[in-house]
Amino acid sequence: MMMQAGHRRPLFVLYGASMVEYAFRPEGWGAALTNMYSRQADVLLRGYKGWNTRRALEALETIFPKGLSDTTRVILIAPPPIFEEARRTVARVRFGEKAAEYLDRTNERTRAYAEACISVAQEMGAGVVNLWSAIQKKSNWQTECLSDGMHLSAEGGKILLEELLTVIKSENWVPSLIAEHMRSDFTEPSPYDMIHPYLEAAQSCNETALL
Repeated sequence: MMMQAGHRRPLFVLYGASMVEYAFRPEGWGAALTNMYSRQADVLLRGYKGWNTRRALEALETIFPKGLSDTTRVILIAPPPIFEEARRTVARVRFGEKAAEYLDRTNERTRAYAEACISVAQEMGAGVVNLWSAIQKKSNWQTECLSDGMHLSAEGGKILLEELLTVIKSENWVPSLIAEHMRSDFTEPSPYDMIHPYLEAAQSCNETALL
């Protein structure tokens, strides 16, 4: 059953290709982000594997409203590096031996894209996660941080989340997007709050003693 929620909260929209679509898999960075903000904000998944920047721009006005608020914040994520040998293996398995001669991604082109992403973010005053550099701080990033030479493993997703949170904490945005600084849902006391039986018994004894 789907229904429009009357209770509105701040909203994170994760928009992109497979790195976003896979973010809610077990141990994914999107799932971890949702858990961290479970009482403060909603996390909306808009990730579509196979998409590129041109496709994402084409659908931009369909995904987002034209009148964004003054408190809308944008964070770009530069792509991780490519482990070309693993991409050759993927091609060989999917299409045969000769397919290994044709790379679907190259590390050099991905580096140029990452640099362009960072440059645009700085020019526009947006936040940016330099995942290209962060991933390569691991000595064995090729196999530990990537599952198939391109997509993030659980470790790679952990690095992305850490870098994203670092960006959120470093920006002086008002209102703040730091979870600890945001209002939590329904923290006020209620007569329907659960009380442990031990505390109920102790309270009953105290009331009896006062009679």
